[in-house]
Amino acid sequence: MKMTAPAYPDGLLGAGLAVLRFTMAGATLALGHLPNLGGPAQWLLAALCVSLVLGVGMRWSALAGALALIVLGPQTIPIIGGLAALILAGPGAFSIDARVWGRVRVRSRSSR
Repeated sequence: MKMTAPAYPDGLLGAGLAVLRFTMAGATLALGHLPNLGGPAQWLLAALCVSLVLGVGMRWSALAGALALIVLGPQTIPIIGGLAALILAGPGAFSIDARVWGRVRVRSRSSR
């Protein structure tokens, strides 16, 4: 049985992924008020948020952000969950990654 799935989904699913990217960036920016963030950590946090909003290197930046947020403690668990969803689902069609890598369809081979 052949199955095809878009690598960068569009439509409502792509819009939902864009909303999730924006939401995770906003929630991550809200963490900038934590007392243990200072100096270069705030710049890295800002770079992560820009990467999330634009969808540049999305899976890698979401992974780096999730690993970094683990250090900050239990108040970041909901954000880590959202970033994990982005790692698994990808950025969607409304991202720079989709423009750079192209919207291709992934086809699985049929087993014979």
